[in-house]
Amino acid sequence: MRMARWCVGWPASATEKGCRDGLTWQAELRPHAAGEFSMAAAQANAEMEDQAQVMPSPEATLVGVYDGHGGPDASRFLRSRLFPLVHELAAEHGGAVTAEVMRKAFLAADEEYLQLLRWSLPNMSRAAASGSCCLLGAISDDTLYVANAGDSRAPSVHARKLKPGVDLFVVFASDGLWEHLSDDEAVRLVSKNPRRGVAGALVQAAFKEAARKREVRRGDLWRIERGVRRHFHDDIAAVVVFLDLDNDGRRARRRGKVVHSTSSCCSSNTPLDVYSFFNSGA
Repeated sequence: MRMARWCVGWPASATEKGCRDGLTWQAELRPHAAGEFSMAAAQANAEMEDQAQVMPSPEATLVGVYDGHGGPDASRFLRSRLFPLVHELAAEHGGAVTAEVMRKAFLAADEEYLQLLRWSLPNMSRAAASGSCCLLGAISDDTLYVANAGDSRAPSVHARKLKPGVDLFVVFASDGLWEHLSDDEAVRLVSKNPRRGVAGALVQAAFKEAARKREVRRGDLWRIERGVRRHFHDDIAAVVVFLDLDNDGRRARRRGKVVHSTSSCCSSNTPLDVYSFFNSGA
């Protein structure tokens, strides 16, 4: 699974794009302890199978992208349980989010889902056929942790020491995006577009390429209903996390403004997630 990209670049300023067809959505640019983030998603399946969520906090900014297949049940389960498991396990390790905490959270989520299926069968036969690849990122102080699990139960976990002025943004996305955009294309697009709406710009670029491959006009693709649209592209969930780090790795500075990690913008207990917006019809 090619679900995460480490991208280096510096975007310019521009405008935000909105929903056109009822099957696409993007959030306003939001702050986190080390910068800002942009989130967008697009539905192609009859039910949205991909999930994405972001939870900023003083301890760590968590980013999750769950690429569902065979139905939405597994990815929705991860949306509801993975972040709480990370926080529970971090509390057992002095509150720090580490590679080991993330690895244990993956395994605990896997076991919980299997237990749920054991208790609920045969009433959850669809859920038994559902699965999800899982991408989890955590920005804690000056370190980025990324855990990724595809077909294997055990995740691969990587840590990267962030370098101020060098590591400028990270793109987290499901395969629905990477099927149509290369790494370099995503980097160039984020670098030349504004922060506001940049995740939506990635989704738009994927739409354009999907339409080109299928030899249809992009406007015609917009009019295709959910379910049928899956023949043209997959569900897409994308998050762009900008890193505005000072040398101490603990603060974000942009255009003279300093956002401290204790800011109220980063203390919410509720993650921003894709499913809530699609489910509410927003």
